[in-house]
Amino acid sequence: RHWKQLKRHYDAIYTGYFGNIKQLEIAKKVFELLSDAQTLKFVDPVMADNGVLYSNFDQNYVQKMKQFCRHADMILPNITEACLLTDTLYQKGPYSQEYIESLLYRLRELGPSYTVLTGVHTAAGYGAAWMENETANWDISLSTYVEGCFYGAGDTLASVLLGKYLKGDSICDATESAVAFTNKAIANTKQNCQDFKYGLLFEELLGELT
Repeated sequence: RHWKQLKRHYDAIYTGYFGNIKQLEIAKKVFELLSDAQTLKFVDPVMADNGVLYSNFDQNYVQKMKQFCRHADMILPNITEACLLTDTLYQKGPYSQEYIESLLYRLRELGPSYTVLTGVHTAAGYGAAWMENETANWDISLSTYVEGCFYGAGDTLASVLLGKYLKGDSICDATESAVAFTNKAIANTKQNCQDFKYGLLFEELLGELT
């Protein structure tokens, strides 16, 4: 409420992991209080991965997240989260273009202006797919797969994508840049770090984003 009294404009409000439904409801109120017609509401519905819902969540949380996504302008689920949000049977990759397209169309029904689907693994590579929901135009941005489990890759991709989009890039170009930067950060982490649990080694690459 104090921020509302400051009468500031916010270019975007970016939400990620919530520990429970109460925190999610608080974020919904933040959307209502602080956004205006020009504020991009960006939702990364963090709640699952690799076909499994995180252990501290249940189906009630999934339904609440689905409702929350209806307030977003841009959503960024991974494959597992997309399946939960659309009641689609989860499959392990590599994925066909038909499977990716069907998920994008089902996510479109939640109402965001843009959807970006992460964790897209095809025979050609690994990356993300995007859809401009008004036109239903969509495409996939891919990079070379790097073997391993790299914590923070999704957060890195989301942050770069949002930053690029707010700087004026199209959703296509922003997704392409985010996938390429995240892939480079993953490769840099694998080459120069012994312990991956501290996140990606991306700091020395930030100059490439300007």
